[in-house]
Amino acid sequence: MDVFTSFSCSSPMLTPPLCVLGLKTLVIGYNIQYYHKNTTEVCMKLKGLFSVLFVVLFLGGCAVDGAKLFEKEGCNKCHRFKGVGGSICPDLTDVKNRRSREWIHQQLKDPSKNNPNSKMPSFGHLSEKEIQAIIDYLYR
Repeated sequence: MDVFTSFSCSSPMLTPPLCVLGLKTLVIGYNIQYYHKNTTEVCMKLKGLFSVLFVVLFLGGCAVDGAKLFEKEGCNKCHRFKGVGGSICPDLTDVKNRRSREWIHQQLKDPSKNNPNSKMPSFGHLSEKEIQAIIDYLYR
């Protein structure tokens, strides 16, 4: 049975004022459901959009810059990362599980502080932002 046919104004049970009240309630209820459904849909789309923007602006950009720097500075000549690169130095694929961000930062700035016998060149010429970008890349 259709919802609208159950609220028939010709029904002997419903007097005209009750019929109008019933139809108003039905229309208001429908509008609330319609509003809730559409706002929920819009909110979900906005949530997805903001998630994508967050990743691209705050995480993706740094990791991409870090990947470019990793190659430009020659890190991949000696180090392997995720199956690509050299093999004469430690594989950095799981470095985030073995070393802290601070340790990696120090290693890039002045490797001899972590290991006096280190053969790794210093990357002290890199800016803080560039060093953080490389670390973000290794931690992705």
